[in-house]
Amino acid sequence: MRFLHKNKFAFLRAMFRLLRFGNLLMIGFTQYLVKIFFIDTHTNHFWEHFADQKFLAISSSTILVAAAGYIVNDYYDIKIDLINKPNEVVVGKLIRRRIALAANFTLNFLAITLAWYVSWQITIFVFFCIFLLWLYSNRLKRMPLVGNLAIAFLSAATIWIVALYYDQHWEEIYVYTFFAFFISLIREIIKDIEDMKGDAMFNCRTIPIIWGVPRTKKL
Repeated sequence: MRFLHKNKFAFLRAMFRLLRFGNLLMIGFTQYLVKIFFIDTHTNHFWEHFADQKFLAISSSTILVAAAGYIVNDYYDIKIDLINKPNEVVVGKLIRRRIALAANFTLNFLAITLAWYVSWQITIFVFFCIFLLWLYSNRLKRMPLVGNLAIAFLSAATIWIVALYYDQHWEEIYVYTFFAFFISLIREIIKDIEDMKGDAMFNCRTIPIIWGVPRTKKL
């Protein structure tokens, strides 16, 4: 019995690492900050900000898509990650690949269900983000700049979806959307520099592999 409990604890800890819970919390936190300071500016009571069930569905759907994206990215990157960061690999070592795929499918299904509860426009937007995450993990991340732009767009989308739902305060929210886009783009290019060794071994054509580190740093 003690062995089983230990295994369950190890599995939960592995899932916590795989899903990057800190990042997921930050997504929801950011969306609610946008709602509080740009959308609900005339709300008198703090807890009224959290009474909108459809916005909760949007935020939850966004978080689920991001979580599923982390899973599918790690699923396709097992061999590369074993070279770049062998101590951080979860899928294939701590969590079976088929369980990871099942979790990815379940999270995406829940995300689409919540989006459908809100509107068909939000559903299409969420479905597009799911598809883009899969395409990025499977192909785009091995191409120069294209993969970086895809992730930057998805980061910006976590804020843009708020404006899309409320259809107001576009100018102010766009400022933060573009900030999220460019800061994420910079981060992705830096990450490509860190992952050059494994990426090069599996024929990835990232910017630092094509241009070299000095020119990439200038970019």
